[in-house]
Amino acid sequence: MSMVIGLTGRVGVGKSFVASLLVKTFDILHLDLDIIGHEILLDPVVQAAVLDRFGVADRASLGAIVFSDKKALQDLNAMMHPRMKAFVLDQLKLAAKPVVISGALLDEIGLMSVCDQIWVVDAPDNVIRERIGEKFDKIISVQRSRDAYLDEADVVFHNVPDEDVEVQVVSAFDYFVLRSKND
Repeated sequence: MSMVIGLTGRVGVGKSFVASLLVKTFDILHLDLDIIGHEILLDPVVQAAVLDRFGVADRASLGAIVFSDKKALQDLNAMMHPRMKAFVLDQLKLAAKPVVISGALLDEIGLMSVCDQIWVVDAPDNVIRERIGEKFDKIISVQRSRDAYLDEADVVFHNVPDEDVEVQVVSAFDYFVLRSKND
């Protein structure tokens, strides 16, 4: 199996930006947990179960429910996470090049153990609030702490205005992925 990088961090830190840099710059497979979750939510069987439990199945309405009710969030995660994990594991079996799995819930979905490296994108709360506004306060209360993400990191990217994230990403990929191919 190819090298697998888990790219994670809190809401609004720039995981998608870092993943896009990796895709644009290197020949990698990107498995975006947000997109995978959206696709799984479109499955008729999943939609029926979600509709039965929550009375709605669209993402905006679900978000309003689960980000204000921890039990509802647990129920939704119990429906979605096993399917998301299975999809990712199937894709990893087929991967012939390095893979980056990106998402805030990498640990919660149970995918940390399949990753060779955990790369965390980080930014201070005030920078995140500037980027995403009120969404930060709604989501941050149900996410793990900043320290929890940082503690599991093999690499940390500081995505703040005065740091060049692209240089950080290229350097990390060169050091951890390209060099490992040559060893």
